[in-house]
Amino acid sequence: AEVLFVVKLITKKLYPKHRIWVCAPQAVCERLSALLWTANDNQSFIAHALAGTPEALHSTIVLGAVESAITPNEQWHDVLINMSDTVPEYFSQFERCVEMVAGDENHKVLGRERFRFYKERGYTITHHKI
Repeated sequence: AEVLFVVKLITKKLYPKHRIWVCAPQAVCERLSALLWTANDNQSFIAHALAGTPEALHSTIVLGAVESAITPNEQWHDVLINMSDTVPEYFSQFERCVEMVAGDENHKVLGRERFRFYKERGYTITHHKI
């Protein structure tokens, strides 16, 4: 469900105004990529690339698999969408970080840990229940 929400967030709110880096497990990146190719009612696609590919150098949306350990370079500073269970080490280079927390108890616990991490460092947090 959160993958579908991220597609909606990207297509309706963020694209094409922002450069977006998505940090997620490989399987989630693959699912997200498939959905982005048919994101606009199967009429058009949202261009994107997987981190580490030549296309990623020119894309405004990059999907970075946690397992690959590929991190964004300094050109990435707009929006980070974190779909992983931990805070990416490079989170502070972004102007905005969107944390996705699934509804099951395990993900809620991990989400609370990330919330505390940001709060302890003085970041302003806005919570949206979806």
